[in-house]
Amino acid sequence: MSVRSIPTAPPESAEAVLYAVLDDLRNALGIAWLDPVFRGIAGDPIFVIAAWAATRPNVTKSFTESAVRLRKAALEHVRESLQPPDHRGLIRERLAGEDVERLARTVRALYQGLPKVYLVVQAWARLARRQRIPGTGREEIPARRGIPPWQEGVIVPGSAPPESLAMLEDVMDRLDVPGIPSSLFALSPVPTYLEEACGVIEDRVGSKGWADAVVSLRRSVTQGIESFPHPMDLQWDALAARGLSEERRLVLADQLRDGAAIMPVNLLIAAVLCVALGGPEPAVDF
Repeated sequence: MSVRSIPTAPPESAEAVLYAVLDDLRNALGIAWLDPVFRGIAGDPIFVIAAWAATRPNVTKSFTESAVRLRKAALEHVRESLQPPDHRGLIRERLAGEDVERLARTVRALYQGLPKVYLVVQAWARLARRQRIPGTGREEIPARRGIPPWQEGVIVPGSAPPESLAMLEDVMDRLDVPGIPSSLFALSPVPTYLEEACGVIEDRVGSKGWADAVVSLRRSVTQGIESFPHPMDLQWDALAARGLSEERRLVLADQLRDGAAIMPVNLLIAAVLCVALGGPEPAVDF
């Protein structure tokens, strides 16, 4: 199913604000789903609210350009070094016509949206470690907001069926990442294709091309954060007064560190599968 809005907020004030913040985050990034990294830290609404307040002014032209560079870097590595097979005939054999188009659209949405998620998660990982992002001081217009209509109907699973979960856990071990990449988890409702997708990824993990691509994406996201126009810094004393303890900050720092570690692999997987299913269409976010 597609996700259009966050469900009705619960009565608690911080959680009520959190639901609005998460909906605003999705619309600002132009993505139809809420990445598991954000769901994982939603239990600390005070941090999420403050971190998004610091991030939102930076979703500007330079943010969009940084996301485009990340996306293009992933695609170049895939086409030059990883060379995935063509899966278009395979999915037409195994899936009904509407499901074929829906699967391809889901993978394209991940390829389009994950660079923006990566930028935010990496920035929040810095904030959780009490690090300040200085900003360039440039004035920029905000990026265009809203979820593109073509993302209507993308696969947004709530949980993985047992057969898919087993495959996801196996490939997670092979990838040596601290969680299941959302670019594979999104395919869990389609186990007949998930198996093929995991096989393609496992065949390429450990190659020099794969390692070089991951390093390149990490370098690119760092450059992207350094291009943010506005400074980002959280007032930890104020957050502590509202209930965010130092112990919780350390837990958040670990969670976001792990989330950031998954992200380059996550984006690379999305690019591999996007090419396997016919390549990204020459379209931007809208």
